[in-house]
Amino acid sequence: MTRAAAARALLLLLLLLALLLAASCTTTGGPRVEGGRAVRPGWIPAPNRTHPDFLYVTGSCRDQAAMQTARACAIDNARQQIAQQLGSAVHVKGSYVKDEHSERRRAGLGAVRDYWVLVAYPRREVAKAEARIANRVLLGVRCAADTAGACDDAYAARVESAMTSAGLSPAPKRLGAAQVPHVSHALREAASLKAARVMLVDVKGKFLESNDGEFYSEARCTYRLIDAVSGKVQSTFESGPIKGGHINRKDSVRKALDNCLAKLTARARTLQ
Repeated sequence: MTRAAAARALLLLLLLLALLLAASCTTTGGPRVEGGRAVRPGWIPAPNRTHPDFLYVTGSCRDQAAMQTARACAIDNARQQIAQQLGSAVHVKGSYVKDEHSERRRAGLGAVRDYWVLVAYPRREVAKAEARIANRVLLGVRCAADTAGACDDAYAARVESAMTSAGLSPAPKRLGAAQVPHVSHALREAASLKAARVMLVDVKGKFLESNDGEFYSEARCTYRLIDAVSGKVQSTFESGPIKGGHINRKDSVRKALDNCLAKLTARARTLQ
């Protein structure tokens, strides 16, 4: 091979390497290349546009080995951002992705890919999430009885079921029983969970007497429905004393508690 032929072969090899390098730094909208490096679009790291019909979010994912894994990871990152912003679970469809950008770079002996997506989340879905938040209620239930084992752990679930029947949406977590008396703490928790209201339920039972092998008890139950922003009480309910009887002390107290809670949940089903 002559020197001229060798030079041409070397030039062709260098050109091929340059083309391969350019191909590794592209976007779905076509390559953006500047000085041999991909030029990131203006919506990275944050959206550079607004629209009355869409909420724009930039999702990102780094250090992925495969293109499809990186893309899915970036879309999920966008979904998490939207869910955190709205305080509600959301689903991001592939059709919501309006632009994409990928970069491949060296990492150790191999290469990894970084990926970004621009997601346009429909405002109509935002409105649905906001409606769910408007009906979201943070629940706290406290049961106290003078007889060990009389309180039932299922009381909170029964109240939540009644709330759901009324069209209300329970927050993703509940207040602990010890937190029920502390309204200021409940309001802070509601803010962190993006709950519009707080419902505090108190159920109290006590043994009364026994007579000819029958045990008798009574219970009182109350709730307060509180606006989580203003702290104002929107609705209250109080029932009792409600009686209950059984052939042993513990079950007589539980019967009274159950009877009282039945009245409370019936009222809760009418909440708006």
